[in-house]
Amino acid sequence: MPVMAWRKLLLVPVIGLLTACSDPVSQVAADPEVVTAAAAVQLRARSGEMVYQHVCMACHATGVNEAPKFGDRAAWAELIEEGYGILVYESIKGEGMMPPRGGDPSVTDLEMANAVAYMVNAAGADFVAPTTEQEVQLMLQKAGQEIHEHEDDGTH
Repeated sequence: MPVMAWRKLLLVPVIGLLTACSDPVSQVAADPEVVTAAAAVQLRARSGEMVYQHVCMACHATGVNEAPKFGDRAAWAELIEEGYGILVYESIKGEGMMPPRGGDPSVTDLEMANAVAYMVNAAGADFVAPTTEQEVQLMLQKAGQEIHEHEDDGTH
C-alpha cells in the first residue's frame, strides 16, 4: 500500500476525534474549569428509558418477582399514590423483592429517578424527573422523613 494511503488511514481516527469534540457537550467536558462534579454526573446520566432497558426491564417487562409490569396502570396505581419521592427512595434502597438500585449498584440516584419517572409515567403518572443530583438528594431526604413518620404511626 502506498505511503499516502497509510497516512489517510491514520487521519481517519484523528478527524473523527476532532469532529466528536466539536459538539457543545464535548467542549464543556474538555474544559476542566467548566466541569464540576455535578455537571459531570449530569453529562453522563442515563435516561429513564436507558436505565429501564438495561436494568429494570429484567423484572418489570414480565412481572417476575411480583414487579409491577411496565405500562400496567392497575399494578402501578397504588404505588403512584405513594408519591414520586417515595418510589425513588424505595427503588434506591430496595423494596420487597427488588434489590437496591434494581440490582445494579452503578446506577446513580439521578438515573434511578429518571427510570422511576419513565416507568410510572408509562402507567399514567405525570411525574417530572429532577434535573440535578442536588434535587434528587432533597427529594430523597423528604421521602425518607415521610417514610419514617409513617412507620412511627404504623401506616407504612
